[in-house]
Amino acid sequence: MEEKMEEKEEEKKEEKMKKMKKMKMKKMKMKKMKKMKMKKMKMKKMKMKKMKMKMKKMKKMKMKKMKMKKMKNKRKMLMMILKYKDLTIEIQRIWNVKT
Repeated sequence: MEEKMEEKEEEKKEEKMKKMKKMKMKKMKMKKMKKMKMKKMKMKKMKMKKMKMKMKKMKKMKMKKMKMKKMKNKRKMLMMILKYKDLTIEIQRIWNVKT
């Protein structure tokens, strides 16, 4: 009788140990999963940061190009005006007229 009781107690202890091991394993898995998620999140953040930086650079480059284009257009207009003025001055000289 006593032996049976002891056996049952041992079995209970073993079961408890198994349960404890299972719980520990679950906890470990959860921790690993959590770490993995955190890593993924960090990676995503880094990617987003890089993308934002690229976008900023692209935007800056685009703005520079636009400014350059505007400058070129202004120069062209100035050149046209100067040519026109030169032409009018030449005509005035030829005809001896002032406007």
